[in-house]
Amino acid sequence: MHEWPVITFRPDGSVEQTVQTSEALGLAPRDVSLFAPRPAGLSSQRATIAPREDAVLVRTEIAAAIVKHDTAYIFPCRRDRDTARLAQSVLDHVAETSPLPFELRVMEALLDETARQFERRHRRLELLSVSIEEDISKNLRNSGSDLQRLLPIQRALTEIQHDVKEAREAIQEVVDDDKVLAAVCLSDEDDMSTAAMLASGRQTPRMRMAAALLGSYERQIQSVEGSLREMAENLEVFREVWSMHLSATRNRIIRINLVVTVASFALSICIVPASFFGMNLPHGLEDDPAVFWPIVAASVAVSGAMFGAVYAYWRFWPNRRHEKRVLDLKALRDLLLYHVDDLEDIMAALKHRHDTDLESSSETGIDKEEFSTLVRQVIKDREVRRDELDLLYRVFDTNRNGFLELGEVVKHQQHMDKSSALDQATARAATGLF
Repeated sequence: MHEWPVITFRPDGSVEQTVQTSEALGLAPRDVSLFAPRPAGLSSQRATIAPREDAVLVRTEIAAAIVKHDTAYIFPCRRDRDTARLAQSVLDHVAETSPLPFELRVMEALLDETARQFERRHRRLELLSVSIEEDISKNLRNSGSDLQRLLPIQRALTEIQHDVKEAREAIQEVVDDDKVLAAVCLSDEDDMSTAAMLASGRQTPRMRMAAALLGSYERQIQSVEGSLREMAENLEVFREVWSMHLSATRNRIIRINLVVTVASFALSICIVPASFFGMNLPHGLEDDPAVFWPIVAASVAVSGAMFGAVYAYWRFWPNRRHEKRVLDLKALRDLLLYHVDDLEDIMAALKHRHDTDLESSSETGIDKEEFSTLVRQVIKDREVRRDELDLLYRVFDTNRNGFLELGEVVKHQQHMDKSSALDQATARAATGLF
């Protein structure tokens, strides 16, 4: 037998603190776990709105209650402040003048306090997140370990997102099912007229009030859910930006290390003459005073030239390759934006050119210059850049021999005709359906 301290509310506004057993509360054994205290370390009970024979069991992150048509039992929260706030909200909703029956007023108070609790948790979490982000951003020399300070925020954010999602789904399950919605309206008389309305798919007036009430709080909780999702996305963007900053710092260190390595390699050239002349072997230049400085100058010159050559290769050669890729991407972008609809006209012009050559028995293919002239004749409304022409030429020149041959043009034409036929067949099928 389980016993719980509960706060009892009645329609006349009376409030009483008592200790009730599960039998006195009318709880079935399967429902006891909804209100049993959770051991430390275990996740909280899933949000639930479950109608029973003569009661509605409500469980959210902050509220736990058994609601009947003439009595409501509220279970204390983990913190006394939350319990006092929840009890005051229930008392205010019960005392106010409203067309809602008693059970719906109590549920309104429970859902209102649940939504407010979610909003408070969101604001507190957002305040901590912004504070930590500003603290990290103040010092650009922060390392990647400082980003670990966001992990508790991320974990807490995930927990509240799950709680909000569960509460929204619990409300949605009631709103979407008329049978459950009818069971929530405990004050509706179980008579023939009510059964007839339900059988015909209509809702009773109290069902419509319950649906409007639950729908409004569903939208309110959805709004909190959207704010939490936006906060999670902002955290992820912040982490990505700092990851990019750390990557840039790491690349800068790698570049410095590379420059030092190249300099060390270049300076090692100066050591080679010293190692030769430092041998204890006679070479005939020991007593010649005119040899030292030329050798030093030559060593320094060769070392400097080696450093300059290696550094220039590392510094400028990748840029040339990068610029070429950028030009190719730009040409592809412009081709897709401006000239993708001109491909058929270009194809037709190429086909006409090859047909003319066949009639005159002078099939030699089209080189790049002739292709450029032909494309400019087709596309007259906009200047075509050289890189765009090169990309178009590579599209048509499939065998990469430097000439556009009839077989290549025919191959592209057949592909275009096949795509066009497929589109027409799809359009005819869609027309037949509608």
